[in-house]
Amino acid sequence: MTSNPNNSIEINADLQSFFFDECSAVASKQGLKVSDQLTGYIASMLHRFVSSPSFFEVVTDPHNNKTKNAIPPVGQKLLEAQNKGTFEQLVEMQKVGDIALFTSGFFSENLDRRMLDLDFYSAIGGQAYQRAGQIRETISKERILNVYFELSGNFEALSEVLSELSDRQYLHSKSKQLSLYEKWLSTGNPRIKRMLAEVGIMSGSPNSNPDSKKVG
Repeated sequence: MTSNPNNSIEINADLQSFFFDECSAVASKQGLKVSDQLTGYIASMLHRFVSSPSFFEVVTDPHNNKTKNAIPPVGQKLLEAQNKGTFEQLVEMQKVGDIALFTSGFFSENLDRRMLDLDFYSAIGGQAYQRAGQIRETISKERILNVYFELSGNFEALSEVLSELSDRQYLHSKSKQLSLYEKWLSTGNPRIKRMLAEVGIMSGSPNSNPDSKKVG
């Protein structure tokens, strides 16, 4: 059986286009205005992280000496990046920003269990992107190609966009819809309420009687 490299290219392109369209749609629903360049950057980042193991860091558990995938320590990596040369620092700052953004969007519940909060990741990610933008400007004066300042300034809003992309997986089955509904009950997040209402799972205000909600 032979493989067709052209098919692989088409699949990769389709996946990145999918992420672009989804990010654009979710940002619009949330009232966030971002440039196409930024949307393309996020789509490329998502494609890279979901298509390869490049996001996680392999660590050894000291208790049983077994290896496992772990979320990279962004605070430590930010400090290490500050001691790099100019170009390498740009690359590392971009990585720190990407990891912080992806983590805050797709692994927020893991952060709660690790007693870390989104404010920490927002501060680290925003700082990393800001520094990457500053370095980028010293390398090239083509400001139009520099998305790092936009990433830094919209970090929390972009994290919410990624969180919605992550939560949308719960809308594909009845049991997962219930999980998302329970998440809304515990957080009161208006974004989750909107998502549930869009698919007809619930209606009414967050303060109304849960028994009156429409469950599809």
